[in-house]
Amino acid sequence: MVSILRHDVRKHIGAPLLLLATIYILFSIVERQGNSDSYEVFVLHMLTEHYLMIYCMTPIFLLSIFRNLEEDTPILLVRCRNFTRYFYTKWLAISIYAILFVLLQIIIVVIIGIGLPHGNVYPVNSSAENELFHYFESIFSTPIMATISSSVYMMVGLAFVGVSILTIFHFFDRRVVTVLVLLAYGIMAISIKIPALGFLPFITMNRYIILHHNFMENGVLWSVAGMIVLLSVQISCIRLVWYRKLSPSWNMTRKGLFFYYAQALWTRKIILLLCGIVGILTIWKVMNGTEESLQDYILRFFYGQEIGKFHLLSFLDQLIYYGTPLYLLALFIETWCTDDNLPVFIRIKQKMKWLFAIVANGLIFQIIYISLTFALLFICGLLTNKTWTAHTIQISESIQVSIWPIFIYLKIMEFSVLFLTFFLLFIWLKNVTASYLIVMASHALNIVPNALFSNNPTGLGTIARLQILEGSAGIPISKAFTVLMFGFILLLVFISRSYKRFFN
Repeated sequence: MVSILRHDVRKHIGAPLLLLATIYILFSIVERQGNSDSYEVFVLHMLTEHYLMIYCMTPIFLLSIFRNLEEDTPILLVRCRNFTRYFYTKWLAISIYAILFVLLQIIIVVIIGIGLPHGNVYPVNSSAENELFHYFESIFSTPIMATISSSVYMMVGLAFVGVSILTIFHFFDRRVVTVLVLLAYGIMAISIKIPALGFLPFITMNRYIILHHNFMENGVLWSVAGMIVLLSVQISCIRLVWYRKLSPSWNMTRKGLFFYYAQALWTRKIILLLCGIVGILTIWKVMNGTEESLQDYILRFFYGQEIGKFHLLSFLDQLIYYGTPLYLLALFIETWCTDDNLPVFIRIKQKMKWLFAIVANGLIFQIIYISLTFALLFICGLLTNKTWTAHTIQISESIQVSIWPIFIYLKIMEFSVLFLTFFLLFIWLKNVTASYLIVMASHALNIVPNALFSNNPTGLGTIARLQILEGSAGIPISKAFTVLMFGFILLLVFISRSYKRFFN
């Protein structure tokens, strides 16, 4: 077991530690210049800098654990005889590596800080970026105590995360581990902008690693209890069902017209076009913004135009954003729903299956497009260091909490209605270009200063058309939801009654 322990510890020591050391040295040198705090305060600040911990230290640690995951060979299992002891040895190796991982940071910071004046007291007038010291001061008597506590908690938390990843990998496979780790880290990265996510117990990785993210009522107690409970579950599984594999089957049977069209729709070119156009729009919006919160940024991106008003750049922005998914679907339908595909149509015994395949792929395309937009908006907000809670644009108090789930649903409904309108026109006219131009021309109706067009589904899911902001003259969200839902159902009925015209 000693040889296995030594081998596993050496296996983790390598490039990730070198990368961590390089980043911490550079960051510490930059922070050291012009620093007026004491030596002890400097060390505490460097070891509790949550941006550095979340966006640098944690990804490097996860990478170092993930890159060394490997299946247990039968020869090694035979030599060990007792699997439980063997697995505990692997756990111990990861725990030792976690300790070395944190000690490396401490050593770097302690060395870089040499020369600063000593003073084991908190700064009297700490700057805004050191606001965290106020919380430490209320809990720990000196900065050294806060540093020791934070470092020990980080060692325990990283060790817990590492052994949990190893346990999941043993019972599942690399795909499951990848999905769970990315999901957990995504919540951790976003929680710095959306504090409500960071307060969730058990599932937020940052609360197991960063001590000051538990500075709430019984926060540390909840996190420690979560680690004990989850570790007890892992120990029970290793002792009782270590021989079982719980990996789900990834070999899905991709048969049928739906998967046939999905494979034709989701090409690399289509994916790159979607990401490129939405990425350009989000970056352009963030470059034109001033000091604003993430909510302000999202509201400005989806603001649109009020009825009867015309702004050239906003109008072109709307045409590009709304026209992109519809144009790509138009190209798809023009390629795969023409007479050139007559052999496919002949083989379809139930033409309703063709209708379902096209409509389902189109609606899923809209959902993914909206999801991609919000994902890129969040990424741009994180990269530009935008906060979530503070906002300058006043949202109506009656919908302030529930605005974003409702708004995302409205956007999906709006884009779905536009797609179904296009598809219905295509069935009637059998002309992709004319159908696309008619739908895109409906944006021009919003320029007409007439209250009759306030219920126009095109652009109905924009901020300017809804009563979301204080003093807005738009329509209520409930009315917009009713209009879009009624239009969605009505279009589905018309399409189900008219699709046979396509085959005539």
